[in-house]
Amino acid sequence: MKKHFAQFYAFITEQQSWFEQHLAADFEQSWDDPVWVCGSNGSGWLRGNGKNKLRFDEIGRTKGIEGRHAVAEDYARFMKALLVLVYRRRNRSISPAVAVATLMILKRWYHSLFEVTGQTHPVYLTTGVIQRSMDNLSAASSLGDPNTANYKGRCVSLQKLVNHQSFTLVTLQYVSDGQYTNQTNLTRKARETMALKQQAKLSDTTTDGEDALITIRGFLNIVALIQRVESDAEKIALNCLLLLVITGFRSIEAFNLRQDALFKRQIDDPALCKRFQDKGLPDYFLGIRYVGVKGAGERTHWVEPLAVPLVESIFSTVKMLTAPIRSHLTYLRAKSFADYLPQAISNMPGEQVELDDVVKYITQTTSSFRGRAGQRDKTSKALSKRGVLPAQEIPGPKKQQSYLLFQD
Repeated sequence: MKKHFAQFYAFITEQQSWFEQHLAADFEQSWDDPVWVCGSNGSGWLRGNGKNKLRFDEIGRTKGIEGRHAVAEDYARFMKALLVLVYRRRNRSISPAVAVATLMILKRWYHSLFEVTGQTHPVYLTTGVIQRSMDNLSAASSLGDPNTANYKGRCVSLQKLVNHQSFTLVTLQYVSDGQYTNQTNLTRKARETMALKQQAKLSDTTTDGEDALITIRGFLNIVALIQRVESDAEKIALNCLLLLVITGFRSIEAFNLRQDALFKRQIDDPALCKRFQDKGLPDYFLGIRYVGVKGAGERTHWVEPLAVPLVESIFSTVKMLTAPIRSHLTYLRAKSFADYLPQAISNMPGEQVELDDVVKYITQTTSSFRGRAGQRDKTSKALSKRGVLPAQEIPGPKKQQSYLLFQD
């Protein structure tokens, strides 16, 4: 029995250390807090959609469990550790809904553990305890409730994680009597994905007609654009288009990406790391933090390993192309948007600005007709239409005129 307790505390220590090292920095709660906030009010790894709290010190109002019950400290630590482990096993991602469902199952285990054995420590968990907890759930649920089957399926998954740690006195062997995934609640795309997974072999030439994400013609057009873009704005738009194709982001999700959206996660498995290196792939996973639309909250998109160099190149290129724009915006914020003139104009002495400087620093045209004279003419006419007239005219060489304009 001492061996089992030692393995249990080793498991708790490992998960707590991993929590402190990888999750605590941007998470508002600490490991010892009795409540972790998740959802839209949460932070770090538990931020997402909805508003929920993960309470570890008691069992509140729960279907099939009467009254409130205090939770022993060791079991509370066990629930926290298992949540962290679930996060790690799910490719370092967990939604608030999954976190809440996981905690509810573990609390049901605790209630049945105390009822059946009178014990509160997780090492005393047995198959009978888990079976009783799921039987209580079934008795309190309506017949055919799809959520019940999903809870039982998730219960089996958690049981596997516990068995892998080998700290219980007996091996847990609970078997769900229902199908884990409720097909009726799945979207059309989810059902199609599951059908694809069940196929013995996938065809690499099938496009499913109108359901294809991108046609061959569309892809070739994008490739052709690479040789045609000229201005910085066109290059930025093209890189954004490439990112949309690679990630499947909605356009608004791509537009709202931050400069520091990319982050790396080192591959923990040495064998997998070596396999990546042998294939010439980066020895790390690349994630993109983004804000999902429709209230999805902050999420992470993990980039396909083959696309990692391209995504990194896209971010690097866009940062370089947008540097002048970002610098100008920073300057405007620094002076509280007193005006919208670029810094080069504001730094000029006096109250007047020459037309050539307006052409150089403010206006932009893709037309090369008549060269510099044409740009001056178009700029002068554009300013005149907006009521900005020259304050002084100074004759220039070759009968040209240089306009001086008042700065507003």
